[in-house]
Amino acid sequence: VAVVADEGAITYAALDRRANQLAHHLRGLGLQPRERVAVCLGPSLDMVVAQLAVLKAGAACVPMDPDHPADRVTFMLADAGAAVVLTHLDIAVRLHTDAIVLALDAAGEALDERPITPPAAAIGPDDPACLIYTVGSTGRPTGAIYTHRAIVNGRNTPAGAGLPATPPRGDVPAGEFLATFPHRLRTDGTARLAAPHGTPGRVSQVTR
Repeated sequence: VAVVADEGAITYAALDRRANQLAHHLRGLGLQPRERVAVCLGPSLDMVVAQLAVLKAGAACVPMDPDHPADRVTFMLADAGAAVVLTHLDIAVRLHTDAIVLALDAAGEALDERPITPPAAAIGPDDPACLIYTVGSTGRPTGAIYTHRAIVNGRNTPAGAGLPATPPRGDVPAGEFLATFPHRLRTDGTARLAAPHGTPGRVSQVTR
């Protein structure tokens, strides 16, 4: 099992298949390598599929907490220059953006028609993998770009030393999956998504 969430669980094979299909769909929408895709979802299997699909499509993932104030989300979408937003219908109606908005809970049939094989992605280790926003003392969200090399290396090497762990504020909890999942792949671990009060989207490790 790759991920356990409130709505169920997903195996590594199913996660890979669904992420590949969504990645192909993103390419079909005209998404280009290194463009940015916002993932505006709460802790769920769709959030995990979406974040992985963005990387498979060769784009950079911008995780966002849909429960944050609307003006903050609007600012981050514009500041990031998101080409596409992946979300759910109930969240989509609250978004203000010129980006393409794809509601995953209404796209099942379209995604099922896409190939289950990985798309070709001409990207390198120093290309952006994600853009993660935190909110400092000024109250203004600030984005930091992390490369594929940093994500793969993790927190134990100089290249990945800047990966966020538990900052006081911001969207890092929603993006924490990106920073930890490569290590779960190596150890065949399971990621458990939970949303305890005050810490939406936290990711914890459970044993095999």
